[in-house]
Amino acid sequence: MDFIEKYRPIVEFVYFVSGPLVLIGVIATFLQLLAFKKDSITRFRRETIITTMDILERKLIQISEHYGDAFSYPGYPESPQPNVEITGHSSKHNTFNPDWISWYTHEDNLDFYNNISNTLNDLESLAQYIYSGVTDEEMCFKLEHTSVIYYINELLPYIVQSRTDDEDHMYENIVRLHKEWTAKLHHDKTRKELIRTTEVLNANPRPESEKPIGL
Repeated sequence: MDFIEKYRPIVEFVYFVSGPLVLIGVIATFLQLLAFKKDSITRFRRETIITTMDILERKLIQISEHYGDAFSYPGYPESPQPNVEITGHSSKHNTFNPDWISWYTHEDNLDFYNNISNTLNDLESLAQYIYSGVTDEEMCFKLEHTSVIYYINELLPYIVQSRTDDEDHMYENIVRLHKEWTAKLHHDKTRKELIRTTEVLNANPRPESEKPIGL
């Protein structure tokens, strides 16, 4: 008992001091976790940017090379044309010139056919990267939507002719990319026009009409 009575003040002091110390420790740990989370997000964002830039550059180089090889093919300038205004994204909705199909699928024009296929495969691969989450889609769109949409539009007859209907899985990611990025472009263009119109309206308010006498 004498021992307890002797050291009671020290024990009580340690007890009352330990509470705030534990609280401080908990707060410090929480702040460290927040800092770690913020640092992890920053690091992940940086790595995503690097990955996106690398994949985008690499795939666009491949697309450009195969596209150039295809349309520099000696026989292409004299080849038949699709002769159709394309509707939708499958041959179900389009009737192509049979001479065009026969020409570009003929074994004599295998180099042309292979380069078209390689270009489309590169585009499909890029679209898969975008929709898998490996790259940042919005960054890809802001950086290279003009080039990507250009290539898809130029190759649309070959994409559409290779798809039997709208449920066909052939080049399905290219089709999705074409639909969604075209819609993004239309939305952004409409939004810019709306902003410009709003600015003009605000700068030029509608004149007030004269009221009848007595009102």
